[in-house]
Amino acid sequence: MIRSQLNETTGFAQQILRALVRLFPGAPTVASARLQMNCGYVYANAANQLDTDPGTPFFANLSACFNAALIAGATYQQFDTVRVLALGFAPQSAPAIAVCNFTIRMALIAQSRWLTAQSFTSRQAIDAYITRVQDAFEPAEITAADSMDNVSYVNLITLKAAVIANLSNTARTLPAMVTLTYPTRFPALYLAQRIYQDGSQSDALVAENLPVHPLFMPTEIVALAPGS
Repeated sequence: MIRSQLNETTGFAQQILRALVRLFPGAPTVASARLQMNCGYVYANAANQLDTDPGTPFFANLSACFNAALIAGATYQQFDTVRVLALGFAPQSAPAIAVCNFTIRMALIAQSRWLTAQSFTSRQAIDAYITRVQDAFEPAEITAADSMDNVSYVNLITLKAAVIANLSNTARTLPAMVTLTYPTRFPALYLAQRIYQDGSQSDALVAENLPVHPLFMPTEIVALAPGS
């Protein structure tokens, strides 16, 4: 690898590693300390590892950093910041392009694993994540298709389909939801009494609709269908 390519690729790699470490800004836990150690090792050795052909040790170690971040408790949104960071790069050399594409795919895998581990209670939340998954995978799929990387393309669409199927299956097990519209903003307690004749359901209404304050629910709310 020529010097300009190595400098570009190493620079991108080190930005990604710094982003992973910044996911946990507070006092380190055992897991986040391990993430910092892993990222620090890859950061220090990135140039040497990337200069090997084809740089396999670097990619294996970067993958381990994403796994360490997941173990440390990184969320879907946190991994998305790393994915978007890599998506915003404009790599010129083939090695830099490979690092950016690999980072995006590792972030998608980590997000998929995070989603699979969640216990959802809201169909609305599941629907929102299905949309986010579709939007997140699309750029990576287009990149793989444009570069005629058939293996990566098939892997991406297979993973996306599996994640969406898992979310959809989870949604089907949840109670049916309905959308209700009212002429003004009512308190959650009033709505719970009106819909269910049970004021204890007010917390569920708040959790589902996320109002600014429980005394002022939106005029259009999502609620568990009465009798479900």
